[in-house]
Parts: sequence; structure tokens; C-alpha cells
Amino acid sequence: MPRKTRTIDVGEKHDELDARLDELAEQTAAGDADQDTLQEATRIETHRDALAEVAREHGEDAMITIGALTAGEYGRAEDYIKASVDDDSDAADGVSRIVFVATGLQDAPFLESGQSHEETIAVVSDQSPALVQFLEAEINEVTTPDAGNSKSFAELLAEKQRQTTSTDE
Repeated sequence: MPRKTRTIDVGEKHDELDARLDELAEQTAAGDADQDTLQEATRIETHRDALAEVAREHGEDAMITIGALTAGEYGRAEDYIKASVDDDSDAADGVSRIVFVATGLQDAPFLESGQSHEETIAVVSDQSPALVQFLEAEINEVTTPDAGNSKSFAELLAEKQRQTTSTDE
């Protein structure tokens, strides 16, 4: 049982990513983009397109429910990966993403009710790499403990860079 769950409205999330991509395009056109901005735009475009594919296949009102992994679920996923892969670290990386997503995926239009973990892994492995990457990012986000009012390192770094840039001008 996951610690907490989040339901993703495929159509809404697609629109949210589309709007963010538009913001990044404006920022880039204005000459305010750095390498991180371009990488974020590529990632967002990939995730948006993956959701567009889900919407085409299952409708814009499709819902995907993910859950935050518990330590036990995470451990069982790691054990499954170790048992499934023969000392090939490259293969383990690909399998680990699929197993992690299958473990965190609670409900989706491409899943059938009552599937075993192994059946869910098989279904996830049949999805597009872009969708699996999107789901992995979402599951990571919901699994990571909330820092409350604390800022992440990335937020602190961006703030410091803005301060440095504004004092240099």
C-alpha cells in the first residue's frame, strides 16, 4: 500500500506541460535560455507528447494514479531487478525504470484490474519509453518526502544565480 497517491488527469497535465513549453519557448526567443532551460524544454516536450499518445488511445479524460513507494516496495523492486538481470548493469538500468514504474503505478487505462506485479511489469514494458520516463519522474516526485517550506538545492542555486546576474548589470 503506497504512502500516498496522486491521480494525474492526462488532458490537464498535457495542457500544463504545453503551457510550460510555451513559456520556455518565449524565454528562449528572448535570449534568456541557458543549457538547463533547453534540457527542461526537451524533457517537457517528450512528456507532453507521451501524454498526447495516452489521450489519443484512451481519451483526454483518462486518469493515471501513481503511489509513493514505501521502503518495503522499493526494496522488493530492487530484489526483483537483481533476480531478473544477470550482472549486466546496462540491462539493469532499463529494467529498474520499468520495475520502479510498475511498482508505483496504481491505476491506468492500460492496466487491467487485479493484475499481478509481474503482469503490471509486462504492461509497463509495452508502453512508450517517453511515457515510462514521465511516470518515473512523477513517481519520484510523489515518493520524495515533502521538504515543507524548505527550498531545494536547484531552487537555491537558481535564486543565487539570479542575484549574481542582477548585481552584475
